[in-house]
This record gives sequence, structure tokens and C-alpha cells, in this order.
Amino acid sequence: MATINDVITRVKLILNDGALVRWSEAELVMLANDGQREICSHRPEAHIKTEEITLQAGPIQYLPSGGTRLLDLIYNSGGKAISLVEKGFLTQVDTSWAVAPDIADGIIHYMYSQTDPRKFFVYPNATATTKVWGSFTAIPPLLTINDALTIDDSYLSCLTDFVLFRAFSKDAESAGNAARALAHMNAFNAHLNIASQVDVKVNPYVIEAQKRQLSE
Repeated sequence: MATINDVITRVKLILNDGALVRWSEAELVMLANDGQREICSHRPEAHIKTEEITLQAGPIQYLPSGGTRLLDLIYNSGGKAISLVEKGFLTQVDTSWAVAPDIADGIIHYMYSQTDPRKFFVYPNATATTKVWGSFTAIPPLLTINDALTIDDSYLSCLTDFVLFRAFSKDAESAGNAARALAHMNAFNAHLNIASQVDVKVNPYVIEAQKRQLSE
């Protein structure tokens, strides 16, 4: 697994600054951390966490700290699966779903918020001790020089281009450095294909529809 140091090694070679005279190690590590977060802002699927989530009492829920976008609620910690439904459909079936009392079996359905990717709804109501397993995208933690990258190694070149873009931008008053900064920014954008529809790709309703199409 690639580390922050692997990124910095590549960057130093291209910057021709192996002794870290113009750019300090701390500065390049900071840029690498910025790069990981920038990548995840365009490609949320670059950092997905699957873990146990403790819900709060009631129907309205939020992802744990650092979570950015709900992908799936998989099952109750007791083992029973949870299914995705549309809030409009559940409202047609039961207009009082938001005040449905909690049950011993835990959560039956969850609903994705179309306005806040960190928020979701559950049915029936959760208690303060309800635990479920879920998947969500998250902000990468800040790393040090020898830490493994949070994002997949397939983003190594993309991250390197981001650091080089920011590093050359430091001396952008030089026409040569400005041009190199622009070249690395364009390469970064090309890696990510930023024009892609990120929200559609990670919307659970779209994912569910795609699964149904594949099964037909």
C-alpha cells in the first residue's frame, strides 16, 4: 500500500528538489493531505467506511463525525437486514411513519435525504441504543509522512499531480512554473474526470435502480 512518502518521493524528483530546499517536507505533506480531501470531494467513493453506527432516538439520523454521504444501511447489529425505500412511498402507505414506535427487531427501512447527504431517516423509530451497520463516504484523516494513503493506490498519480500543481503554483509568477502548474492541474482533472455526475453515482436510489436493471 502506497504511503504519503511515496507521493513525496515522486514529487521531489519532478520538482528537482531532493534536498527539500524550496519546498519543505511539512509543506508537501500538507499538500498531499489537501489532495486526498480534494480527490474525495470530487470522487466520494475514493474513501468509503463500513462500520457500526449508533443511532439517536427518533426517525431522523445523521452519519458519524467525518461522514459525508450515506451509501447504504445494511443490517441491524442483531442481524436483520434493512431495506431502502423512498420517503414518498412510505408516506403513501403510512402517513404516521415518523412517529412509529420502536420495535425489538430494530430498523426495517431507511430513507435517503435528497437535501442533506449526511442525513437519513429510519422506520420504525430508533432508540438511543439502536445499532446498525452502514456504509458511507468520509473525509480522509490528516496523515504524516509514513502513513499509508487513505484512498486507493489507483489514485497515486492523481494525488501526485495535485501536489505538483500546488507546489508549482507557489512560484507562479514565473511563466515556466505557471505553465507546469496548469499542466498538472489539467492532469489532475483528467484523472478524476471531474465532469462526471458524482451525486448520481453515489445516490442510493440510483444504485438500487441499477441493481434492479441488472437482475431483470
